[in-house]
Amino acid sequence: MATFRKTLRNSAYRLVLEMNQGTPNVANNTSPVSYSAYVEKTSGSGYVSSYSHPYNIKINGKTVKSGSFSGYNFKNYSRLSLGTGTVPVAHNSNGTKTVSGSAYFEANQSGAIGSATVSGNLALSRIARESTLTAPNSFVLGNSFDIKLDRQDSSFFHYVDIKLGSTMLWSQRVETSATVLIDRNQMLDLVPNSNSASLSLVYSTRTEDSSVIGVSTKTITCNLNAPNPSISGITNTEAVDSVASLGVGYVQTKSMIRVALVGVEPGRGARIVTTRITVDSQVLNATSGVTQPIQKSGNITIVGTVTDSRGKTFKREMVINVVPYSNPKITSIKAFRSKANGDRDDYGTYVKFEVGHNITSLSSKNIKRIKIKIGSNDTWVALPNYVGTYIKIFSGFDVNNSFPFTITVDDYFGNTVTSSIIPNGAVTMMWGKDNMSIGTTELKEPGSLNVKGQGYQQGGKKILDENSLPETVYINGVKIKKYIDGTMEQYGNIKGNWTIDIPMGNGFRQLGNFEFPIKFIDAPESVTVVGTNYVMMSVAEQITKDSCPIRFMSLDRNRVIDNFYFEAKGRWK
Repeated sequence: MATFRKTLRNSAYRLVLEMNQGTPNVANNTSPVSYSAYVEKTSGSGYVSSYSHPYNIKINGKTVKSGSFSGYNFKNYSRLSLGTGTVPVAHNSNGTKTVSGSAYFEANQSGAIGSATVSGNLALSRIARESTLTAPNSFVLGNSFDIKLDRQDSSFFHYVDIKLGSTMLWSQRVETSATVLIDRNQMLDLVPNSNSASLSLVYSTRTEDSSVIGVSTKTITCNLNAPNPSISGITNTEAVDSVASLGVGYVQTKSMIRVALVGVEPGRGARIVTTRITVDSQVLNATSGVTQPIQKSGNITIVGTVTDSRGKTFKREMVINVVPYSNPKITSIKAFRSKANGDRDDYGTYVKFEVGHNITSLSSKNIKRIKIKIGSNDTWVALPNYVGTYIKIFSGFDVNNSFPFTITVDDYFGNTVTSSIIPNGAVTMMWGKDNMSIGTTELKEPGSLNVKGQGYQQGGKKILDENSLPETVYINGVKIKKYIDGTMEQYGNIKGNWTIDIPMGNGFRQLGNFEFPIKFIDAPESVTVVGTNYVMMSVAEQITKDSCPIRFMSLDRNRVIDNFYFEAKGRWK
């Protein structure tokens, strides 16, 4: 507040003007100015007048109050008010303002207190007229962008700082506009784990003497447009020495590839977080490694993939060729007794082999050979072709004996083997040298009777080999028909003891005692045959009985046997 005083002709009186600034209106660049003017008695008993006394009050060059008093009486008061009020005052464009004020009072009559004019100036506080910023909300790193500052007075200027956290990226004094270009490498190095960053644009509006009028901040998003990671190349070599020495390139199912990514680099400022190599559906999570054997042939794509800490990914591919390969195969075999010229002779002493084979060529570098081991013959022979039929005749094989043989077809990587038997010579009947034994439809071998095929006795009963389960059996008197190749399958609620009756027909041939060895398949361990693991019928029982009972028991009498299999094949003793 400012107070201005002027003493009247009568020194006991003075004219006073008071002015005061209220709260500025920043948006309108104005301030309210209040005023008060009055005549004040400082001493004495007080004068009285009945004359007319004019007055006026001016603020900022304008009359805000005027009029005339019809007299005064300072005996009754010590202060005569000329007027009070408040007026808005506009500031200058730079926010400054000095307001002038004056008050006039007239009392010139004889015996009056006198006339006077009082005046003064009130310097208003400066209104902070901060500049307005225009800038984009985001920009792409590497591209420049413009900022504009709309200042309120031509004497104003600005300092503009752009920061990432506390790190200064750009700083400059700006009058009204500027073009900003952020250093790309600096920014990428500062942001290793993201593709964008929020920057603070701080600008201060200043007067001509650098006094700060105001400071404001705007947030701008920087899209890094970061570079991708990179792989300069992929190397690949054979990891299996034996395949490499063959010199035909990669071989299906045999080659293991040693592969590596070369020149792996993250984008500027980032770091590599994952590395992957894919070969024929095999994945190596590393920059290098060795695959398992490659299962496919033809063109195989090797894919190297890297990802950096910004989540950016780069792939590099290359194509290799894998030569088709399969293990050697024996495609067909014919092996039989023959004459010397190879014609079939079931009683011949020569043996003829016709072996079909298929071996992968591998550009004619693969090994191809065969060995037929029979008798004393055990020699590798080079095959003339990779695919074809090898024919060989061997001599010196006694017609009275059978001979096992083994065929091996071999290549560089491995072989395939098969075995069988060349039977003895085929005859209709042969008497043994002792005239006490005989062979029918096959050569005589050890034993009293050698028969190729089954022998039957009276009533169509088999007399040789074994008796298997008949088509129908009974369990506890219930007819059951469920068996395959002498194996009966039983389902249901069976517990405790039970009996299976196997119909055999009335009257066995009296060739000796007859027994059924019992073999359980997938049966509970608690199931057993009563007393033994087989059932035997004496010669006398065979004559009088038409079935063979087999009695079972469960050691756990309360346990239900849901299903099991058993095998019962009769044999002569």
